[in-house]
Amino acid sequence: MPEQIFNMPRLSISLNLAQNHLVGSIPPNIGNLKVLTEFDVSNNNLSGEIPNEIGLCSNFEYLYMEDTLFNGSIPPSLSSLRGIQQLDLSRNNLSCQISKFLETFPLEKLNLSFTAFEGEVPMEGIFSNASGISVVGNNNRLCGGSFGSVYKGILDKNGDIVAVKRLNIAVDVASAVEYLHHHCQEPILHYDLKPSNILLDNDMIAHIGDFGLARFHLEVQNPNQSSFVGVKGTVGYAALEYGLGNEVSTDGDVYSFGILLLEMVTKKKPTDLMFEGDLNIHSFARMALPDRVIDIVDPMLINEEMITTNHKMSQALNKSREECLISMVRIGVTCSVESPQDRMNISRVFHELQSVRKILLQATSGFNMQRMK
Repeated sequence: MPEQIFNMPRLSISLNLAQNHLVGSIPPNIGNLKVLTEFDVSNNNLSGEIPNEIGLCSNFEYLYMEDTLFNGSIPPSLSSLRGIQQLDLSRNNLSCQISKFLETFPLEKLNLSFTAFEGEVPMEGIFSNASGISVVGNNNRLCGGSFGSVYKGILDKNGDIVAVKRLNIAVDVASAVEYLHHHCQEPILHYDLKPSNILLDNDMIAHIGDFGLARFHLEVQNPNQSSFVGVKGTVGYAALEYGLGNEVSTDGDVYSFGILLLEMVTKKKPTDLMFEGDLNIHSFARMALPDRVIDIVDPMLINEEMITTNHKMSQALNKSREECLISMVRIGVTCSVESPQDRMNISRVFHELQSVRKILLQATSGFNMQRMK
């Protein structure tokens, strides 16, 4: 991290250092940037604690520090940033309770997902806005509040329970996308389906959050009547055709859903370092179909710690589970093909996932009843 950057106190608009492979820590002289409004160091290899001096940057409105390696806690000095509107600390190694002072900020968006926060989720301010807050992926360390925290489904050592829970999430999200595309007065494009925008309520029902990029389909088809400039999602999840400047459509959301589903099954992000050149999460999953799917799925989904004297029942359950995982991967691959017109319709996706869930639930129920005899 080049320290000389922070010796320019007259910087007043934005300092964007995202995706630069920066290492080291943020130096204390960040406190010099007292008139800067936006600071972005996301997607770097920065480490250490967030410096207390960041509280001196009282003009910050947008602070993006996601996908780095920061540890420790949220510094109390952050409470001085009274004008902060967007704060993203997701995908870090921060481990502390969520600071109560965040309730008092005029936040429009707060992302604390996939960290190691623990304790009670505050209830007021931004925490009462389902579309503006994400705390998913904190591995059950959080309690209370309005949201769940188990997008990854780490709730039980039994592979079937984990698989069913993830299937439930997939079905809920597919249902929500299907509603947006086919049951609103005008089709709505979300544009930014990704794990951090999937929220779980206290009943473990998944909801889509953050509609900041969402647009009516009619609006983006008529650029003369739209102020939409062309921000179309997040790298790794955004449809390939959007990067080429092609026409937007509901197929773009289907692509993002496909990538999301593949990530849920494989526990690999589309931006994982293993994906380079012609290898991406789509081709990785496609090449495994159908015989090697079991080799790429999250081990949590195939945990076989089952005590039974009925070997045939156990084999039948394992076979049903494997067939369901193959179906999930196949759906994810079909949704994320390069050609938009070749992608599966979201209504069909929804109904196929429902069928997969029914098969798995029936197999699991039959096995459990047999085991209790």
